[in-house]
Amino acid sequence: ELSDEVIRLAPSLNGVEGGLELVIGYGSNMGTSRGFAQTIEADARRRYGSALSRVVISPLDEVLSSGALVSSEPDATSVLVVVTSSYNGEPPDNARDFVAWLSEASPESAGLGSWYTAVFGCGNTQWGHRFQAVPKKVAHELERLGVSAICERGAGDDDTSLDMDFEAWYTLFVPALDMAYGVEAVPLVSAAGADDIESGDELPAL
Repeated sequence: ELSDEVIRLAPSLNGVEGGLELVIGYGSNMGTSRGFAQTIEADARRRYGSALSRVVISPLDEVLSSGALVSSEPDATSVLVVVTSSYNGEPPDNARDFVAWLSEASPESAGLGSWYTAVFGCGNTQWGHRFQAVPKKVAHELERLGVSAICERGAGDDDTSLDMDFEAWYTLFVPALDMAYGVEAVPLVSAAGADDIESGDELPAL
C-alpha cells in the first residue's frame, strides 16, 4: 500500500477543465510491467476524473502504431508514462518497435517537445550490467528528443523488493504528475474538514 502521506492528499481541480492527456505504455513479457501500468491508469482516472480528456494504456509498440503520441488538443498537457523491463538487455516483445523508433527519431520528427514523461523500470540485479538496460535507454532517448521528465526514473529490483521499489517511486510520481497538470494537492482534512471524515470512508485515490 502507498504511504498515508500520499494517500491523504487530494488534488484541487479548481480551474482545470480538461486538456489533460495521459498515455501509459508498457513493455512486458510476463505481465509485471502491465500490472503497474494498470495501477497508474486506474488511480489517475479516479484522481483526475473528467479533467482527463484522454487516457491511453497500451503496449509500447501499440502506443507508437496507434498514433497515441499525437495530442488530441493543441494546448493539451500531455504526459507519457513508460513502465518496461529488459530481457537480456533487449526490449520486451511488445516494445521492440517503440525502442527502435526512439533510437532513430530526431526531435523534429518525433514532435514530442511539448510532452512530459516518467519512466519506471522493472528488472533484477542478477542480470548484471543488463539490469535496467531498456528503461535507461528509453529515459535517455526521450530526454534527447526534448521530452521533460517530471520525476527521476524509477528502478525496481525483483531480486529484493520490486513492489516496494514501485511504491517508493510512485510517492514521487503522483505529486510530480499533479505539478505537471497544474493542479494542487491539498491535505484531505484541510479540504473536507476533519469532522466531515467518517471512520472507514474511502480516501481519494492517487
